[in-house]
Amino acid sequence: MRKFKYFLMDLCISFIIALLLNHVIVMKMKTDQQLEQDLQIKLSAQHVNKITSLLQGEHESIKSSQVKYPAHWESYAILRNEARGFAKEVIFGDSDDILEASIGQYENSAIPGEGRPILLAGHNGTHFRLLREFEKGDRITMDTDYGSFVYEVSGMEVMSQYDFDSAVLDRPEEMLIMYCCYPFDSLDTDDRYFVYAKKINGLRIEEDGSWKE
Repeated sequence: MRKFKYFLMDLCISFIIALLLNHVIVMKMKTDQQLEQDLQIKLSAQHVNKITSLLQGEHESIKSSQVKYPAHWESYAILRNEARGFAKEVIFGDSDDILEASIGQYENSAIPGEGRPILLAGHNGTHFRLLREFEKGDRITMDTDYGSFVYEVSGMEVMSQYDFDSAVLDRPEEMLIMYCCYPFDSLDTDDRYFVYAKKINGLRIEEDGSWKE
């Protein structure tokens, strides 16, 4: 009788655990679906803004007073490569909490259209997990509310984080510099995997003394 009682208790506990696990899985799926929907909404809005800009005749350049410069923690762009099913928000800033949320941008680097390098960081196991799969010639689009910018992968390299020269960010050449920790299965490492992509299409921001409020 006692064995049967223990059997019933174990059965009840197993059933409760199964219900809890199922609840966690369902909630995770709902969260992922909501994030994907939010991302698609932002992407659609940015495409509308891009088309509006083209209809207004802003084919080659745009004044800085027409562009809102992103604030810290602002999600201001979508980085995507449709061939690999890659689409991630770009948040302005690269603090630990930002990198937990998505891809982060070093704030002392340029924004698309400024004509200087853009430095993006992401974790190798989450938001930049697919970075290792990009190859030379791959095209990456960065969609903002003032236009879309296309970059073509030109090279990759591995180097220590201490060897990266931040002076490269002052070069008068627009390109994406994307990196994550290396080796790819490690977070506790000094090495970084860099992917470089040169701008091949997109507006140019012309400084006119102010930025859009």
